[in-house]
Amino acid sequence: MVIVEKLSQNLSQAQLKAILDVKKFDSTDLIKLAEIFYDKGDFATTKQLIEDALNQSTHKSWNDVYDDGLRIKAYSLYHKIEDKEFVQ
Repeated sequence: MVIVEKLSQNLSQAQLKAILDVKKFDSTDLIKLAEIFYDKGDFATTKQLIEDALNQSTHKSWNDVYDDGLRIKAYSLYHKIEDKEFVQ
């Protein structure tokens, strides 16, 4: 996942989506990918990745130590998308 994060600025949305088809990612990686798609302005894919990550998460994911606060990050990112969609 580190390689994808480092190369993400140079990859197109189509190339990033192709990576999603190649490998099944865990919930923490899905949130990182959601942030990448958010930065590229692809809010539909961002939402889908957030939902997939939340479906894989547990109740412990609210904790910053467990899963790096996955649910907190997911909902924060989801609210950013909602705010942008409301403004547009």
